[in-house]
Amino acid sequence: DSGFILDGLPLAGRFYVYKQSAVWTFRFVGGQNIFSSDTLLDTVGLLATRCVCLAPGGKKHVFASQDDILQHDGTNAASMLDKKFRRYLFNQIDTQFYTNSFMFANQLYNEVFFCYPQHGSQFPDRYLLIKMDGKIFEGDCSWQAVGSGIVETSDTETWATASSDWDSDIDPWSTSNRRKNVLVAPTATKFFLQDSGVLRDTVAFLAT
Repeated sequence: DSGFILDGLPLAGRFYVYKQSAVWTFRFVGGQNIFSSDTLLDTVGLLATRCVCLAPGGKKHVFASQDDILQHDGTNAASMLDKKFRRYLFNQIDTQFYTNSFMFANQLYNEVFFCYPQHGSQFPDRYLLIKMDGKIFEGDCSWQAVGSGIVETSDTETWATASSDWDSDIDPWSTSNRRKNVLVAPTATKFFLQDSGVLRDTVAFLAT
């Protein structure tokens, strides 16, 4: 009755199955039944495959439903948007190609991205950035997928070769190659390493 299974993700020893109109939880119990199952949400489901992710910190899931962005800890679910912004956001999403939307977390900066196609677009060209402290930003994008993990990078700059002064140098003191996001932009035929520099494909970008 709650539609097709669209996605699934583990959290705190349980596995959550996201359907079109419900969210189920499974827990390993062994024996003849192997798993126990129950509904977490009876009337709220997932917008599309890839529209759920593990929140920064690893203690919650964040997911896009048909008309909201929610987070849950396995017990309680809460909206991350107010009513006015929910209406604004979901009125922008293309009604035919909304299934191309996707979501991912940027663990290092404690934020979640929801990428979606606007009206008239087939692939995601707009994103909503939600900080876990409640701040919200949005902007344009060309990404259609993301991969997360360890990324091998190198930096040849040394103290002796550094030429920028303290006020204008944008480089961090140190960087971690763990939990990095690589964004895939087929229209540009490029991969982008997120949070590398302050430009997007050599061009300044606008976010509000």
